[in-house]
Amino acid sequence: MNRFKSMMIVLIFLVAISLPHLVGAQSYAEQVWEQLQDDYDYFSEYGDYYLLNYVIGTLDEDAKDYWTWNFYGGDEYLITAACDYDCTDIDITIKDSYGNILQEDTRTDDQPYVEFSPSATGDYQIEIHMYSCDEEPCYYGFGIFVK
Repeated sequence: MNRFKSMMIVLIFLVAISLPHLVGAQSYAEQVWEQLQDDYDYFSEYGDYYLLNYVIGTLDEDAKDYWTWNFYGGDEYLITAACDYDCTDIDITIKDSYGNILQEDTRTDDQPYVEFSPSATGDYQIEIHMYSCDEEPCYYGFGIFVK
């Protein structure tokens, strides 16, 4: 019986020390989600945009993530990004299939957005750059909206 109690105490201890990490990761993602939802609320009400998709991930400082997306020529798109409270600067760049920069927001802020209307239907690259992150990894997300 003593062995069972000892094992249970160890198990409870291991679960207890791992919970803050799991809860912390969830709260970082929630920080990003809430900011993206604020963007959705604003742009759907005042800009007549509707949401196509959200993407949420993590990046270390000065790291980049690349997403290829199919956009329709002539449609008006808005892409917003957000990051957790450990991030102070995140950037968005939109490139065509040849790597040409079509739009970018490289201001020193943590709520970038770009608007663009592709001339042709096709695959375009969304580049997210985690320029500044105080505690790695930082959670980020972006939303794709269309008018």
